[in-house]
Amino acid sequence: MGSSIDELERYYNKKIILLSREDVELNYHVILENAKIKNIVFLTPGDTMIATTHINLKIKAMKMGIKTNLIYGSSIHSAICSISGLQNYKFGKSTSISFPYTSNRGKKIISDYPYNTILNNYKYNLHTLVYLDLNIEKKKFMTVKEALKILLEISNNKFDQLIPNLLAIGISQVGSKNENIKLDLIKNFENFNIGPPLHILIIPGKLHFIEVEALHYFTKAPVSLLNKYT
Repeated sequence: MGSSIDELERYYNKKIILLSREDVELNYHVILENAKIKNIVFLTPGDTMIATTHINLKIKAMKMGIKTNLIYGSSIHSAICSISGLQNYKFGKSTSISFPYTSNRGKKIISDYPYNTILNNYKYNLHTLVYLDLNIEKKKFMTVKEALKILLEISNNKFDQLIPNLLAIGISQVGSKNENIKLDLIKNFENFNIGPPLHILIIPGKLHFIEVEALHYFTKAPVSLLNKYT
C-alpha cells in the first residue's frame, strides 16, 4: 500500500514478477525450480505466513531440500490495533464478508456466516475483525460501505435490531500516507466514505475506558456515543 511495482523495482534495482494466486497455488514448481539454482525472493504485503498458500509453498520447498529464510512482517491485525487503539487481547474470531452471488436458479445468495460470528463475539464482549472480499483479476474490492449494507440486509431478513445499532470502524489504505479511519453506527453505513480501497472493518464489542479515550482521539467520535458501549 502506498507504493507500486515500478517504485519497488527502482528502489531494489531488481525486476519484479507479479504473481497471481494461480501462479503460487498451481504453478509453484516454476518458483521452486528456480530456487534450486539461485536466490529467489517471494515478496508479499503484511504477515506472509497468515496465508495457508504461503505455508504450503514453504513446506514444498523444504521437501525439495531448498533452504528458506523468512523475514517477518506486520499483520493487518497488529496494524488495526495501532490505528484504532483497541486492545489486541479483546478480539475474538475474525471473519470475512463475501460479495453476494446469484445461484443457478437466479436467487441472490448472501452468506450469514460473518453475521453469526459478529453476534457470537459480541455476546462475549469481544471485537470482530472483518476482512472484505476482493477479486484482483477483476480489480473489484469491497468497501466498508458495501460490507455494512450486506450486514444490514442479513439483519433485516432475520428481523434483528441489534446489528444496525452496533458500532463500526472502517479503515482504508492501512500503512499509507492516505490512511483513513471512521467510526459510526452500522445503520449509518452511508457515512463511511473513507477513500479508495483496500478497506478493513472492525465491529467493536464492549469497550474498555482506555479504548473509549483512544477512539475519541483517533476517530473524533464523541465520548457520549462511545460510553454507551462500555
